Amino acid sequence: MIGGASIDPDSTTPGFAQAVNIFPNQAAGSDVRASDNFALPAPPATPTLTPQADRAFGAINLFDPNFRQPYVSQTNFTLQHEVLRNTVIEAGYVSNRAIKQVLDQNVNQTRVYGGFLNDFRELQAFQANATPTSAGNVLTRMFGSPTAAINAIGATPVRQGSLGAAANTIDTSNFTRYANAGVSQFYLRNFPQFTNVILTTNAGRTYYDSFQFSLRRQVGALRGAVNYTWSKTIDNASADGNGTTGNFDNYNLSLSRGLSDIDRPHTINWSSSYVLPIGKGKLIGGNMPDWLDRIGAGWEVGSLGFWTSGQPLNISSGLTTGPNNAVNSNADFSGTDRSIGKVERFGGGVRFFTPEQLALFSVPAAGSVGNSGRNSFRGPGFFNTDLSIVKRFRLAERKFITFRSEAYNLLNTVNFLAPSLSLQTPQTFGVISGTPTGASNQSGARILQFALRFDF
Repeated sequence: MIGGASIDPDSTTPGFAQAVNIFPNQAAGSDVRASDNFALPAPPATPTLTPQADRAFGAINLFDPNFRQPYVSQTNFTLQHEVLRNTVIEAGYVSNRAIKQVLDQNVNQTRVYGGFLNDFRELQAFQANATPTSAGNVLTRMFGSPTAAINAIGATPVRQGSLGAAANTIDTSNFTRYANAGVSQFYLRNFPQFTNVILTTNAGRTYYDSFQFSLRRQVGALRGAVNYTWSKTIDNASADGNGTTGNFDNYNLSLSRGLSDIDRPHTINWSSSYVLPIGKGKLIGGNMPDWLDRIGAGWEVGSLGFWTSGQPLNISSGLTTGPNNAVNSNADFSGTDRSIGKVERFGGGVRFFTPEQLALFSVPAAGSVGNSGRNSFRGPGFFNTDLSIVKRFRLAERKFITFRSEAYNLLNTVNFLAPSLSLQTPQTFGVISGTPTGASNQSGARILQFALRFDF
């Protein structure tokens, strides 16, 4: 199967899937062809239909039996009008609704709320203040004492409130002790035969709404266009279905609903070109001789650029205080204004949050995924403009030399990547350490380049 069309269940269903890779010409003198009837994969072993509740099978990937074809609904209402001669404006509403999109859910995520969370909090209180745990504390009964339970989980995860990590440690490394506490193998997992059961579902959703405006005008040798988009994109996962999606809680997908990673509420781009009015029959040098016209006429100046809002920022606690051991929770935020943050230079670096703003973030309590919300803050914006000057010199009837000069990032604007966003690295939290890179020099220093081309 072509790799791009393959998803997890194709290769991770135990006992039913097996693959053999064949590489033509992998070794010298070996020209492997499909007609050579090369060896087929060996038949898989007889699957174990009722595996033991010992997590030995690791992860299994399955399709939802009610899986349906994903689809996208699009709405577009646009008005266009020529307000002046050669001047056109266009305004419209554009909307997309991605329904029943592919989303992977771990339906074997540990169940941490209720009894386990209360027992874990009692261990935290014992660790901090020597407060005795209750007689019904399952974790204490499992290990014989609160101290033994804390040592089994790890003192640091208990102190930090890493509930998801604690539950995973208990269920994968200490499930043989469940009998000591009188609980079954289903104490924390729906399917104790596996560590993870990834179900490919139709639970993905994306919503995009935008107002789009454009102005185009041409006056003689001057042409220009300006486009503006005001939009909002919301989803519950900004990743495709080829792999496990990082849900904060696989049993409550609404916690992952927020601004998409690609959300940019304001975007403006523009382009213009102008042929200078120099040469025979032009405003300047209308009677110049032919040799001078070849040099002075036909110079064209062009410019393009864009400005866009910054990317959404997801402030991470750096810990798995929520139920999903594979995803760190968000930070708690005690402020009221989420539009905080701007690029500031301090000492020998660049920061985005002030010390007063940093103090508004904290690690959530065990059992919480953080109240700051997914992608609730916004990073630095992006601005860039380029300039080009082009002239085609006529040497003879069929011979030309084209001169081209280009300036990338004409104004030498410095753009920045998102800052570090994990509370577990306080020395770098809120600090910007890089700029975007790319072949188009989207954020580097100003670059000037020149080119000559001879056409004959």
